[in-house]
Amino acid sequence: MRTLIFGATGMLGQALMRQAQARGLDVIGSARSGGDMAVDMMDAAALKAAVAEVAPDVIINAAALTDHEASEHDIAGTYSINARAVALLADAARAKGIRLVQISTDQFWTGDGALAHDEDHPISMLPGEYVRTKLAGEVFALTAPNALVVRTNITGLRGTPGRPTFIEWVFSEVEQGRPFRLFDDYFGSTIDTGAFADISFDLIASDAAGRFNLASRTVSSKQDFILAAARKLTGVDPDYTSTSVAELATARAESAGLDVSKIEKHLGRPMPDRDQVVSALAAAWAKRDTSPRR
Repeated sequence: MRTLIFGATGMLGQALMRQAQARGLDVIGSARSGGDMAVDMMDAAALKAAVAEVAPDVIINAAALTDHEASEHDIAGTYSINARAVALLADAARAKGIRLVQISTDQFWTGDGALAHDEDHPISMLPGEYVRTKLAGEVFALTAPNALVVRTNITGLRGTPGRPTFIEWVFSEVEQGRPFRLFDDYFGSTIDTGAFADISFDLIASDAAGRFNLASRTVSSKQDFILAAARKLTGVDPDYTSTSVAELATARAESAGLDVSKIEKHLGRPMPDRDQVVSALAAAWAKRDTSPRR
């Protein structure tokens, strides 16, 4: 299975590349820089040329502008990357008989607390340009035959100096003994990128199509998730105070839990729970490369 991955050098893209290589797949990673091939997701001609050159069986689009605040200041750029690029990939997939896999988000609901939302749950909030464009990307992707849209909330290690991921920041703060201000009213089903990548390729191999939630089977508040991760790393809770997502400058959909019943039934196995997720993240942190970067 010849696979072309867009966003191959990002947090998720790195995990997808490792998993594809571990499975012996013929995989090509594309990124703005640092991948097997350089492609600007805002350049329509470059996107089409990349697909034509690689001639993949499957395209996995893990590229996105994910910074909520930045997306509000670059509406055109956010739409171009998160939505228009997906439409172009869907056009190419439809014309060439390529399977398109679009990685989406979980940021669609508010006021539901820790509810786990299934794939058909009505959307109740589109809080900003990031979320609006990700939903548009879903719609565009599904115009391609047998396309797969995967809703998720992921975290993992990236190893980019000066640009820590969420969990890299958490573990670094824990090790330095710094206090936290934790959201006790934001809920999600965070999964580690390693498990996500592994399950994603199983889902692709199963010929799944349409929308699937791929996430932890545990819905946790951000506060409880961070405390669980800290305990896994050090055995004790860090110092913390609770706070609310209402304090954020940019509105967020705070009820982001995902129901994974559909994917569990489809694949015939349970998704990882929170303890399995934080265990995997702590293990990856312990094994990370800490040698000085040149």
